[in-house]
Amino acid sequence: MAICVDTNHSNIKENLIEVIKLSGKRIIDVHISDNHGIEEEHLPPGDGIIDFPQVVRTLKNLGYKGPLTPYVLS
Repeated sequence: MAICVDTNHSNIKENLIEVIKLSGKRIIDVHISDNHGIEEEHLPPGDGIIDFPQVVRTLKNLGYKGPLTPYVLS
């Protein structure tokens, strides 16, 4: 089973880092956007509370080499 981790969604009611660790080698894509942990905001990284350096370290430790897809407002 392949998994797309969405940082914005996983940061609302889950522990984002634990989601990444539990998903492990099944991750095929990571959607990147930030929020304040309450609702979907799709903010640029750094405008909310997500610790993106920790996200990247965790992905790197898992050997993830796939895409990091930013959420782009149109």
